[in-house]
Amino acid sequence: MRCPSAATFLLFLTIVSLALPHGSSVYADERVDLMKEYFDLVVSGNYESATHLWTESAQERSSRFGIEYAEIPVKLDCVSPIIQNLAVMRDYLYVPVKETTMLPSGDFTTIRYSQLVDGELVEHTYWAWYDSTYYWLTYPQDYYARGWPVETSRYLRIHAHPSVRGYLNAAVLREADAFIERTARSLGLGDDELRMLAERKIEYFYVDSDETIQAITGRLTKGTYDLASDDILSAFFPHHHELTHLLVNIRLRRLPLYTQPILQEGLAVHYGGRWGKSPEALTDLGVFLIREKLVELDSIMTFDGFRTNAAADIAYPVAGLFASFVLERLGTDDYLKLYLKQSGNFEAVRSMSAGEVKDALTEALGEATWSDVVDRFDGYMDRISTEAAYFLPGRITDG
Repeated sequence: MRCPSAATFLLFLTIVSLALPHGSSVYADERVDLMKEYFDLVVSGNYESATHLWTESAQERSSRFGIEYAEIPVKLDCVSPIIQNLAVMRDYLYVPVKETTMLPSGDFTTIRYSQLVDGELVEHTYWAWYDSTYYWLTYPQDYYARGWPVETSRYLRIHAHPSVRGYLNAAVLREADAFIERTARSLGLGDDELRMLAERKIEYFYVDSDETIQAITGRLTKGTYDLASDDILSAFFPHHHELTHLLVNIRLRRLPLYTQPILQEGLAVHYGGRWGKSPEALTDLGVFLIREKLVELDSIMTFDGFRTNAAADIAYPVAGLFASFVLERLGTDDYLKLYLKQSGNFEAVRSMSAGEVKDALTEALGEATWSDVVDRFDGYMDRISTEAAYFLPGRITDG
Protein backbone atom coordinates (compact mmCIF):
# COMPACT_ATOMS: atom_id res chain seq x y z
CA MET A 1 0.00 0.00 0.00
CA ARG A 2 3.07 2.25 0.10
CA CYS A 3 2.85 2.95 -3.67
CA PRO A 4 -0.51 4.12 -5.09
CA SER A 5 -1.50 3.34 -8.65
CA ALA A 6 -0.54 5.82 -11.38
CA ALA A 7 -4.15 6.90 -11.88
CA THR A 8 -4.69 7.46 -8.15
CA PHE A 9 -1.44 9.38 -7.90
CA LEU A 10 -2.32 11.70 -10.82
CA LEU A 11 -5.79 12.35 -9.42
CA PHE A 12 -4.33 13.14 -6.01
CA LEU A 13 -1.72 15.46 -7.56
CA THR A 14 -4.49 17.34 -9.36
CA ILE A 15 -6.52 17.72 -6.16
CA VAL A 16 -3.53 18.99 -4.19
CA SER A 17 -2.54 21.42 -6.96
CA LEU A 18 -6.04 22.91 -7.04
CA ALA A 19 -6.53 23.01 -3.28
CA LEU A 20 -3.24 24.50 -2.16
CA PRO A 21 -2.52 28.24 -2.40
CA HIS A 22 -0.16 29.48 -5.10
CA GLY A 23 3.46 29.36 -3.99
CA SER A 24 2.95 26.65 -1.33
CA SER A 25 6.04 24.58 -0.61
CA VAL A 26 3.98 21.39 -0.66
CA TYR A 27 4.17 19.14 -3.67
CA ALA A 28 2.98 15.59 -4.32
CA ASP A 29 5.97 13.66 -3.00
CA GLU A 30 6.45 10.70 -0.70
CA ARG A 31 5.72 12.78 2.39
CA VAL A 32 2.30 13.78 1.08
CA ASP A 33 1.68 10.17 0.06
CA LEU A 34 2.61 9.04 3.57
CA MET A 35 0.07 11.33 5.23
CA LYS A 36 -2.66 10.50 2.72
CA GLU A 37 -2.14 6.80 3.32
CA TYR A 38 -2.05 7.27 7.10
CA PHE A 39 -5.24 9.31 7.21
CA ASP A 40 -7.01 6.92 4.82
CA LEU A 41 -6.17 3.99 7.09
CA VAL A 42 -7.29 5.81 10.23
CA VAL A 43 -10.57 7.01 8.69
CA SER A 44 -11.34 3.51 7.39
CA GLY A 45 -10.75 2.05 10.88
CA ASN A 46 -7.64 0.10 9.87
CA TYR A 47 -5.74 1.24 12.95
CA GLU A 48 -3.28 -1.65 13.06
CA SER A 49 -2.05 -0.91 9.55
CA ALA A 50 -1.90 2.80 10.43
CA THR A 51 0.49 2.07 13.30
CA HIS A 52 2.81 0.27 10.89
CA LEU A 53 3.49 3.59 9.15
CA TRP A 54 5.42 4.65 12.25
CA THR A 55 9.04 3.69 12.89
CA GLU A 56 9.61 0.43 14.73
CA SER A 57 11.16 2.36 17.61
CA ALA A 58 8.08 4.57 17.96
CA GLN A 59 5.77 1.55 17.86
CA GLU A 60 7.76 -0.29 20.52
CA ARG A 61 8.00 2.66 22.90
CA SER A 62 4.31 3.54 22.63
CA SER A 63 3.27 -0.02 23.51
CA ARG A 64 6.11 -0.79 25.94
CA PHE A 65 4.13 -0.43 29.18
CA GLY A 66 0.72 -1.59 27.94
CA ILE A 67 -0.96 1.79 28.49
CA GLU A 68 -4.17 2.40 26.52
CA TYR A 69 -6.37 5.50 26.26
CA ALA A 70 -10.14 5.14 25.97
CA GLU A 71 -11.63 6.43 22.71
CA ILE A 72 -8.15 6.90 21.21
CA PRO A 73 -7.73 4.59 18.20
CA VAL A 74 -3.97 5.13 17.70
CA LYS A 75 -2.03 5.70 20.93
CA LEU A 76 1.12 6.48 18.93
CA ASP A 77 -0.64 9.66 17.78
CA CYS A 78 -2.81 10.43 20.80
CA VAL A 79 -1.61 14.04 21.15
CA SER A 80 -2.88 14.88 17.66
CA PRO A 81 -6.19 16.81 17.51
CA ILE A 82 -7.02 14.67 14.48
CA ILE A 83 -6.88 11.41 16.42
CA GLN A 84 -8.48 12.89 19.53
CA ASN A 85 -11.51 14.12 17.58
CA LEU A 86 -11.60 11.75 14.62
CA ALA A 87 -15.40 11.74 14.33
CA VAL A 88 -15.27 15.40 13.28
CA MET A 89 -11.83 15.52 11.68
CA ARG A 90 -12.41 12.63 9.27
CA ASP A 91 -14.20 15.04 6.90
CA TYR A 92 -11.28 17.49 6.83
CA LEU A 93 -8.40 15.24 5.77
CA TYR A 94 -8.74 15.45 2.00
CA VAL A 95 -5.75 17.80 1.84
CA PRO A 96 -3.44 16.03 4.27
CA VAL A 97 -0.47 18.41 4.17
CA LYS A 98 -0.11 22.18 4.31
CA GLU A 99 3.67 22.37 4.25
CA THR A 100 6.71 20.12 4.48
CA THR A 101 10.15 21.17 5.70
CA MET A 102 13.28 19.10 5.26
CA LEU A 103 15.52 19.41 8.32
CA PRO A 104 19.31 19.91 8.17
CA SER A 105 20.04 16.25 8.88
CA GLY A 106 18.60 15.34 5.49
CA ASP A 107 16.69 12.30 6.76
CA PHE A 108 14.08 14.02 8.97
CA THR A 109 11.26 16.26 7.85
CA THR A 110 8.31 18.06 9.41
CA ILE A 111 4.85 17.75 7.85
CA ARG A 112 2.31 20.38 8.85
CA TYR A 113 -1.44 19.79 8.80
CA SER A 114 -3.62 22.92 8.82
CA GLN A 115 -7.34 23.20 8.15
CA LEU A 116 -10.30 25.35 9.12
CA VAL A 117 -12.74 23.06 10.95
CA ASP A 118 -16.13 24.57 11.71
CA GLY A 119 -14.51 28.00 11.61
CA GLU A 120 -11.64 27.06 13.94
CA LEU A 121 -8.07 26.59 12.73
CA VAL A 122 -6.73 23.13 13.55
CA GLU A 123 -2.98 22.63 13.13
CA HIS A 124 -0.62 19.80 13.96
CA THR A 125 2.96 19.03 12.99
CA TYR A 126 3.97 15.49 12.17
CA TRP A 127 7.58 14.32 11.98
CA ALA A 128 8.92 11.77 9.54
CA TRP A 129 12.19 9.88 9.09
CA TYR A 130 13.56 8.72 5.74
CA ASP A 131 15.29 5.32 5.66
CA SER A 132 16.64 5.81 2.11
CA THR A 133 13.57 4.06 0.69
CA TYR A 134 10.45 5.21 2.56
CA TYR A 135 9.33 7.92 4.96
CA TRP A 136 8.05 6.75 8.35
CA LEU A 137 6.23 8.75 11.03
CA THR A 138 8.24 9.29 14.19
CA TYR A 139 8.67 11.60 17.21
CA PRO A 140 10.54 14.91 17.25
CA GLN A 141 12.78 13.84 20.15
CA ASP A 142 14.28 11.21 17.85
CA TYR A 143 15.54 14.01 15.62
CA TYR A 144 16.95 16.14 18.41
CA ALA A 145 18.58 13.24 20.28
CA ARG A 146 20.21 11.57 17.27
CA GLY A 147 23.80 10.83 18.19
CA TRP A 148 23.43 11.76 21.86
CA PRO A 149 25.25 9.48 24.32
CA VAL A 150 23.05 7.07 26.27
CA GLU A 151 23.37 6.24 29.98
CA THR A 152 21.36 3.56 31.76
CA SER A 153 20.26 2.99 35.32
CA ARG A 154 18.10 0.26 36.78
CA TYR A 155 14.87 1.80 35.44
CA LEU A 156 15.97 4.47 32.97
CA ARG A 157 17.59 4.76 29.56
CA ILE A 158 18.80 8.35 29.42
CA HIS A 159 19.51 10.12 26.14
CA ALA A 160 21.64 13.00 27.40
CA HIS A 161 22.65 16.07 25.45
CA PRO A 162 26.46 16.25 25.52
CA SER A 163 26.38 19.54 27.48
CA VAL A 164 24.47 17.96 30.41
CA ARG A 165 25.88 14.44 30.35
CA GLY A 166 28.39 15.34 33.06
CA TYR A 167 25.56 15.81 35.57
CA LEU A 168 24.69 12.11 35.37
CA ASN A 169 26.78 10.62 38.16
CA ALA A 170 26.25 7.44 40.14
CA ALA A 171 24.62 9.24 43.07
CA VAL A 172 21.95 11.00 41.01
CA LEU A 173 21.18 7.83 39.05
CA ARG A 174 20.69 5.91 42.32
CA GLU A 175 18.39 8.64 43.60
CA ALA A 176 16.32 8.55 40.39
CA ASP A 177 15.90 4.78 40.64
CA ALA A 178 15.05 5.02 44.34
CA PHE A 179 12.35 7.60 43.61
CA ILE A 180 10.83 5.43 40.86
CA GLU A 181 10.78 2.37 43.08
CA ARG A 182 9.45 4.23 46.12
CA THR A 183 6.68 5.96 44.17
CA ALA A 184 5.76 2.82 42.24
CA ARG A 185 5.35 0.90 45.50
CA SER A 186 3.23 3.67 47.01
CA LEU A 187 0.97 3.69 43.93
CA GLY A 188 0.43 -0.06 44.24
CA LEU A 189 2.79 -1.40 41.57
CA GLY A 190 4.19 -4.79 42.54
CA ASP A 191 7.33 -6.80 41.93
CA ASP A 192 6.22 -7.89 38.46
CA GLU A 193 5.72 -4.30 37.32
CA LEU A 194 9.08 -3.23 38.75
CA ARG A 195 10.80 -6.11 36.98
CA MET A 196 9.08 -5.04 33.77
CA LEU A 197 10.29 -1.45 34.27
CA ALA A 198 13.83 -2.68 34.90
CA GLU A 199 13.78 -4.85 31.79
CA ARG A 200 12.13 -2.41 29.35
CA LYS A 201 13.26 0.86 30.94
CA ILE A 202 11.79 4.36 30.74
CA GLU A 203 13.16 6.46 27.88
CA TYR A 204 14.36 9.76 29.33
CA PHE A 205 15.47 12.59 27.03
CA TYR A 206 17.68 14.90 29.09
CA VAL A 207 17.91 18.02 26.94
CA ASP A 208 20.10 21.09 27.18
CA SER A 209 17.47 23.82 27.70
CA ASP A 210 13.81 24.75 28.10
CA GLU A 211 13.98 26.10 24.54
CA THR A 212 14.76 22.61 23.23
CA ILE A 213 11.70 21.30 25.06
CA GLN A 214 9.70 24.03 23.33
CA ALA A 215 11.12 23.03 19.94
CA ILE A 216 10.05 19.43 20.56
CA THR A 217 6.65 20.00 22.18
CA GLY A 218 5.62 23.48 21.08
CA ARG A 219 5.41 24.60 24.74
CA LEU A 220 8.03 26.46 26.78
CA THR A 221 8.39 24.28 29.86
CA LYS A 222 11.09 22.51 31.83
CA GLY A 223 9.76 19.08 31.03
CA THR A 224 6.86 16.91 30.03
CA TYR A 225 5.62 13.33 29.93
CA ASP A 226 4.82 12.52 26.31
CA LEU A 227 1.60 10.51 26.41
CA ALA A 228 2.06 9.11 22.90
CA SER A 229 5.53 7.61 23.31
CA ASP A 230 5.67 7.32 27.13
CA ASP A 231 8.99 9.20 26.92
CA ILE A 232 10.05 11.71 29.57
CA LEU A 233 11.49 14.94 28.14
CA SER A 234 13.16 17.32 30.56
CA ALA A 235 15.79 20.02 30.92
CA PHE A 236 16.77 18.69 34.36
CA PHE A 237 17.28 15.32 35.98
CA PRO A 238 15.57 13.53 37.56
CA HIS A 239 12.18 15.08 36.83
CA HIS A 240 10.11 13.50 39.61
CA HIS A 241 6.84 15.20 38.66
CA GLU A 242 6.75 13.86 35.09
CA LEU A 243 7.96 10.43 36.16
CA THR A 244 5.00 10.31 38.56
CA HIS A 245 2.55 10.94 35.71
CA LEU A 246 4.01 7.97 33.84
CA LEU A 247 3.90 5.70 36.90
CA VAL A 248 0.25 6.60 37.54
CA ASN A 249 -0.64 5.64 33.97
CA ILE A 250 1.29 2.37 34.28
CA ARG A 251 -0.67 1.65 37.46
CA LEU A 252 -4.01 2.35 35.75
CA ARG A 253 -3.08 0.83 32.33
CA ARG A 254 -6.37 1.82 30.63
CA LEU A 255 -7.72 5.29 31.24
CA PRO A 256 -9.20 8.32 29.46
CA LEU A 257 -6.75 10.82 28.03
CA TYR A 258 -7.77 13.78 30.24
CA THR A 259 -8.29 14.10 34.01
CA GLN A 260 -9.33 17.04 36.17
CA PRO A 261 -6.00 18.77 36.91
CA ILE A 262 -6.63 19.22 40.63
CA LEU A 263 -6.44 15.42 40.97
CA GLN A 264 -3.97 14.66 38.17
CA GLU A 265 -1.45 17.44 38.79
CA GLY A 266 -2.11 17.37 42.51
CA LEU A 267 -1.07 13.71 42.70
CA ALA A 268 2.12 14.41 40.73
CA VAL A 269 2.98 17.30 43.07
CA HIS A 270 2.26 15.13 46.12
CA TYR A 271 4.85 12.57 45.01
CA GLY A 272 7.22 14.54 42.82
CA GLY A 273 6.94 18.22 43.61
CA ARG A 274 7.32 20.39 40.53
CA TRP A 275 10.22 21.82 38.56
CA GLY A 276 12.80 20.74 41.13
CA LYS A 277 10.81 22.02 44.13
CA SER A 278 10.21 19.32 46.74
CA PRO A 279 6.70 18.15 47.70
CA GLU A 280 7.33 19.31 51.28
CA ALA A 281 8.22 22.85 50.27
CA LEU A 282 5.26 23.08 47.92
CA THR A 283 2.91 21.77 50.62
CA ASP A 284 3.95 24.60 52.92
CA LEU A 285 3.63 27.07 50.07
CA GLY A 286 0.14 25.75 49.33
CA VAL A 287 -0.95 26.43 52.91
CA PHE A 288 0.40 29.97 52.65
CA LEU A 289 -1.34 30.64 49.32
CA ILE A 290 -4.70 29.54 50.71
CA ARG A 291 -4.34 31.23 54.10
CA GLU A 292 -3.41 34.52 52.42
CA LYS A 293 -6.29 34.04 49.92
CA LEU A 294 -3.91 34.26 46.98
CA VAL A 295 -5.63 31.15 45.63
CA GLU A 296 -9.21 30.12 46.32
CA LEU A 297 -9.73 26.36 46.33
CA ASP A 298 -12.94 26.75 44.31
CA SER A 299 -11.06 28.58 41.56
CA ILE A 300 -8.95 25.53 40.59
CA MET A 301 -11.73 22.95 40.60
CA THR A 302 -12.35 23.08 36.85
CA PHE A 303 -10.06 22.41 33.90
CA ASP A 304 -10.05 26.03 32.71
CA GLY A 305 -9.89 27.43 36.22
CA PHE A 306 -6.83 25.38 37.02
CA ARG A 307 -5.10 26.36 33.78
CA THR A 308 -5.76 30.05 34.44
CA ASN A 309 -4.11 29.87 37.86
CA ALA A 310 -1.37 27.57 36.55
CA ALA A 311 -0.22 30.36 34.25
CA ALA A 312 1.00 32.17 37.37
CA ASP A 313 2.42 28.89 38.76
CA ILE A 314 0.25 29.10 41.89
CA ALA A 315 -2.27 26.34 41.19
CA TYR A 316 0.20 23.47 41.59
CA PRO A 317 1.13 23.93 45.27
CA VAL A 318 -2.54 24.15 46.26
CA ALA A 319 -3.45 21.14 44.11
CA GLY A 320 -0.62 19.14 45.70
CA LEU A 321 -1.78 20.13 49.17
CA PHE A 322 -5.39 19.20 48.43
CA ALA A 323 -4.38 15.91 46.78
CA SER A 324 -2.37 15.01 49.91
CA PHE A 325 -5.47 15.65 52.01
CA VAL A 326 -7.69 13.52 49.75
CA LEU A 327 -5.08 10.76 49.54
CA GLU A 328 -4.76 10.61 53.32
CA ARG A 329 -8.54 10.29 53.65
CA LEU A 330 -9.14 7.77 50.83
CA GLY A 331 -5.95 5.79 50.40
CA THR A 332 -4.34 5.11 47.04
CA ASP A 333 -6.89 2.70 45.55
CA ASP A 334 -9.94 4.87 46.22
CA TYR A 335 -8.06 8.00 45.15
CA LEU A 336 -7.36 6.38 41.79
CA LYS A 337 -11.00 5.31 41.46
CA LEU A 338 -11.99 8.95 41.97
CA TYR A 339 -9.24 9.94 39.50
CA LEU A 340 -10.83 7.74 36.82
CA LYS A 341 -14.32 9.07 37.54
CA GLN A 342 -13.01 12.58 36.97
CA SER A 343 -11.48 11.62 33.63
CA GLY A 344 -12.74 11.59 30.05
CA ASN A 345 -12.11 13.13 26.66
CA PHE A 346 -11.17 16.78 26.36
CA GLU A 347 -14.69 18.15 26.01
CA ALA A 348 -16.06 15.98 28.82
CA VAL A 349 -13.42 17.07 31.31
CA ARG A 350 -13.43 20.70 30.23
CA SER A 351 -17.22 20.92 30.48
CA MET A 352 -17.38 19.65 34.08
CA SER A 353 -18.56 22.49 36.30
CA ALA A 354 -17.01 23.38 39.64
CA GLY A 355 -20.22 22.19 41.30
CA GLU A 356 -19.99 18.78 39.63
CA VAL A 357 -16.37 18.32 40.67
CA LYS A 358 -17.09 19.41 44.24
CA ASP A 359 -20.09 17.07 44.45
CA ALA A 360 -17.92 14.15 43.30
CA LEU A 361 -15.25 15.00 45.87
CA THR A 362 -17.83 15.44 48.63
CA GLU A 363 -19.35 12.03 47.91
CA ALA A 364 -15.98 10.28 47.64
CA LEU A 365 -14.83 11.77 50.96
CA GLY A 366 -18.03 10.71 52.70
CA GLU A 367 -19.06 14.20 53.72
CA ALA A 368 -22.56 15.70 53.66
CA THR A 369 -21.69 19.02 52.01
CA TRP A 370 -18.79 20.79 50.33
CA SER A 371 -18.59 23.08 53.37
CA ASP A 372 -17.83 20.01 55.46
CA VAL A 373 -15.01 19.09 53.06
CA VAL A 374 -13.56 22.60 53.37
CA ASP A 375 -13.75 22.40 57.18
CA ARG A 376 -11.88 19.07 57.19
CA PHE A 377 -9.32 20.50 54.79
CA ASP A 378 -8.79 23.51 57.07
CA GLY A 379 -8.15 21.13 59.95
CA TYR A 380 -5.68 19.18 57.81
CA MET A 381 -3.78 22.38 57.00
CA ASP A 382 -3.66 23.35 60.69
CA ARG A 383 -2.24 19.95 61.57
CA ILE A 384 0.47 19.75 58.93
CA SER A 385 1.49 23.37 59.58
CA THR A 386 2.40 22.45 63.16
CA GLU A 387 3.54 18.84 62.70
CA ALA A 388 5.43 18.74 59.41
CA ALA A 389 6.17 22.26 58.18
CA TYR A 390 9.58 22.68 56.59
CA PHE A 391 9.27 26.43 56.51
CA LEU A 392 6.51 28.84 57.46
CA PRO A 393 6.09 31.57 54.83
CA GLY A 394 4.22 34.64 55.98
CA ARG A 395 4.25 38.36 56.40
CA ILE A 396 7.09 40.23 58.07
CA THR A 397 5.59 41.98 61.06
CA ASP A 398 8.43 44.27 62.11
CA GLY A 399 9.57 45.98 58.92
